[in-house]
Amino acid sequence: MLSHLRYFKYQALNSFWFTPSLMWLFALFMAGMTLWADHAGIGAAFLSPLPFFDVDADGARAILSTIAGSLITVTSLVFSLTLVTLTMASSQLGPRLIGKFISDRLVQFTLGSYVSTFSYALIVLRSVAGGEEAFVPVLSLHFAILGTLFCFGLLIAFIHHVAIIIQADWVIFSVADDLLNAMPRAFPEESDAESRSAARARQEETLKALSDLAPLAVKAEKSGYVQTLSPGPLAELAEKRGSFIRLLYRPGHYIVAGSTLAYCGTAIEESDYEKVRAAFVLGPKRSAAQDIEFAVTALVEIALRALSPGINDPRTAIACIDWLTAAAARAMQGEAPPPLLCDKENTPRLWRDIVSFEGFIDCAFNEIRQAARDNVAVTLRLIETITRLGEFIRTDEHWQVLSAQANKIESSLETYFAESSDTDDLLQRLSELRKSLEAARPAHKHLG
Repeated sequence: MLSHLRYFKYQALNSFWFTPSLMWLFALFMAGMTLWADHAGIGAAFLSPLPFFDVDADGARAILSTIAGSLITVTSLVFSLTLVTLTMASSQLGPRLIGKFISDRLVQFTLGSYVSTFSYALIVLRSVAGGEEAFVPVLSLHFAILGTLFCFGLLIAFIHHVAIIIQADWVIFSVADDLLNAMPRAFPEESDAESRSAARARQEETLKALSDLAPLAVKAEKSGYVQTLSPGPLAELAEKRGSFIRLLYRPGHYIVAGSTLAYCGTAIEESDYEKVRAAFVLGPKRSAAQDIEFAVTALVEIALRALSPGINDPRTAIACIDWLTAAAARAMQGEAPPPLLCDKENTPRLWRDIVSFEGFIDCAFNEIRQAARDNVAVTLRLIETITRLGEFIRTDEHWQVLSAQANKIESSLETYFAESSDTDDLLQRLSELRKSLEAARPAHKHLG
């Protein structure tokens, strides 16, 4: 249940309706407060003596009607045209541009301001009365005027903002910023070498012990992408039952109904299976809430579209590679969290699937490398990327993964590059890369 609530909170804060709805409710509250002040005579006492604020019932109705009509017209036109523009831009940059637009705070605030001011004006308009018992809510009327002026000023800022967010560089930076902010969670600061070695030894012992068990399989009841996962409650459940749970999926994976979600020790009761299923929040699409590869694939998708024959924009692909390089460097400064969770007595309780450094690098660069096999500029940037990352090598795993990427690039040179001068240049860069990787190898550093 807790995992579902957390995901609902994430979805609400990044949705198109939550912030505007709160602003709309606040507008209803403000309408009630200002009308109360007008009925109490507070507004008339302060504003009526001033010539500018003197208005009769007919004039108030005309002003409020104009405000309500103009705001709803501007709102519908601006947002309709904006969505058309974004749809056209997303054909080049990918459908995630629409998602960034929906979760944008200024966009949400603009929509909320227009809807709130429109609703406020309607409520105040309803309270205006003429005849013998005339009532003109002076304070409420001028609050509506101020809100309208603010909305039209906000319109200028909104149009400027939309003109910026549909640019490729901004979209790439925005997605990359989300990725970099998520890196400390996926690859926290590494522990000391002794603790790391002990943890790996314990993990190997646990995997060996697991192979001798006859576990119980927990089956999925529905299909969907894993959007969030709560391993903590499952570790507590395993500790309570004196057992062990092994999870087979992580956020971002697709689960088919009827497939095995997890393996549990025989001490886990059948009544606990629903608790295991409840730890997985499934949905129709991948989510960035806990899926670090989601932001990676967003940048990769932009790069792949840029490299397609219909667009052929290698500069955009290179920009994506540069930001992926920054994320990879951050991953090398940390370490993937251990897949094994233990209780206070250091007894293994839960095994989870995690994103390894090798998996991260493969996700970031494999598809781009494959799409850029005949593109000299992009292939050169990939070689430069591995060279840059060589400065951050700390472990044998880092060296092996980067060396594997260099091998994959080299194996495709003679097949996909017909121009000998291009091949010679690339081979020279690869030779320099090999030397830098060899110098950065952890064993060599230790000897040095």
